[in-house]
Amino acid sequence: MSALHTPGRACGECEGFCLQPAERRVDAGTDISLRIGQRVRHRDYKGQRVTGTVRGLSVDEENALMVDVALDAPLIIPAIGEFPPTSIYRQYAPAHEFSPFDDRDELITEMLDALKGVVRVADRSTVEFDAARAAIAKAAGSLA
Repeated sequence: MSALHTPGRACGECEGFCLQPAERRVDAGTDISLRIGQRVRHRDYKGQRVTGTVRGLSVDEENALMVDVALDAPLIIPAIGEFPPTSIYRQYAPAHEFSPFDDRDELITEMLDALKGVVRVADRSTVEFDAARAAIAKAAGSLA
């Protein structure tokens, strides 16, 4: 390609609108790897972490990949006014909202809870206390 080409603009080499392809490349999209029977996790109602097993994959009328998940524990939406509490046992949502479940997530959550307990009773004037608070903030941000 000549240096005189100007893709997407008037071009002296092409005598009008430049016909050469632009060299810029944009990588966009979502990497999704889900299969039936796979354990997944999802953040749902009020930030609650939800886990379950993929029971089905489908494409909806707008060509979006959807996932049907049987939840490990029901989501409970509290009573609102005259409406009673609602328990949800299955979830049907876009695939990009789910990620593979990893047992390490559970371990990190348990360790984070233990660290929060230690920080509540720790000597606040130590470097270790500040490091623990920073680790809690960092982990809370990455688990959100």
